[in-house]
Amino acid sequence: MANRLFPIPLCGGGSAEVESLPSYIHRLAYKHAASVGELLRFAVRQVERDDTYTGQVPVLPSYIHVHEILRHNKLAVGLIEMLEHMTLQGLEGTTVSLFNGPLTMSRGELKKAFRWCPECLGEMTMMGEEPYFKLVWQFRAVRACPIHRSPFLERCEFCHCDQTSYVKQRPLSYCQECGKPLFERRRELTARDFTTRWQDIGRDILELLADLGRYGHSSLPADGVFRSLDQLLDHYWRQDRDEEFYRLLDRDQLLSVIHNRSTLCLNAARRVAFGLGISLYDLISGNAAQTTETLDLRGFCPLPPSFMDASERLTRNHKAILLKLHALMNDHPEPLSLK
Repeated sequence: MANRLFPIPLCGGGSAEVESLPSYIHRLAYKHAASVGELLRFAVRQVERDDTYTGQVPVLPSYIHVHEILRHNKLAVGLIEMLEHMTLQGLEGTTVSLFNGPLTMSRGELKKAFRWCPECLGEMTMMGEEPYFKLVWQFRAVRACPIHRSPFLERCEFCHCDQTSYVKQRPLSYCQECGKPLFERRRELTARDFTTRWQDIGRDILELLADLGRYGHSSLPADGVFRSLDQLLDHYWRQDRDEEFYRLLDRDQLLSVIHNRSTLCLNAARRVAFGLGISLYDLISGNAAQTTETLDLRGFCPLPPSFMDASERLTRNHKAILLKLHALMNDHPEPLSLK
């Protein structure tokens, strides 16, 4: 049987800015002029009658909350397999798959409803791109937009709608209740509203999503964290410096991972990776001990003075540049060269 839904491509696939599964489902429903519930029920009926379908048929609850399909659980897997079959589009990376095996999720690490950066939605609209909600916006540890360093919004600033309604009458960049643009703020941001700390933009999480998009989500073994910590403890123990290793995290928690092969939550893994000065991907993939030759800051060569010079910051008016590009494209009916 041929696909029965429009082949709507995934936004940001293979990158750190990949679209979340809830966003794709809501966007797909809008494209089909149907509610989310109607779309999913139609898709279930179609795959149940399709003899060529070999994936899971999801059991649909009366309502699916956003956070319920951000993890790579049974419901999310069933929805992905069904929609991939119906649209012929790949949906890998739309959920946080690392919470099923390599890591465990502690309470509150993912936001329960949609969250968005108005400046990102505004740029998508201005550039003629399909607006969508990014998966990285759903991580609670990411407190500000990694691109604009501006605060997120979780409700329409005009009517306080959280955009989780099944009824989709407008693109995702517009409020489904009052129709106001979600890329507009009621007040102009000041310098104090923008974050200046790299921790607030979740740089390590952004790099992890980029690495997963580059190497594939199946590249993370279930025992990767155990292998990394086991090799690191062996390294420090041979140097009679195991007490230094235990300062990375709670001693009992580290030993529980090493001896009982228990899993760490994302926030604990972030602390370990930051303490070692390595990426999250290296820690979770089991390659922490291979990322540096000595694992000892005293063994690194001192940086030359030229490396310590701060580069001059070049400021650009991004909004003005985008307006000029937009006007330039409107003046030329044929596509322009990249130059």
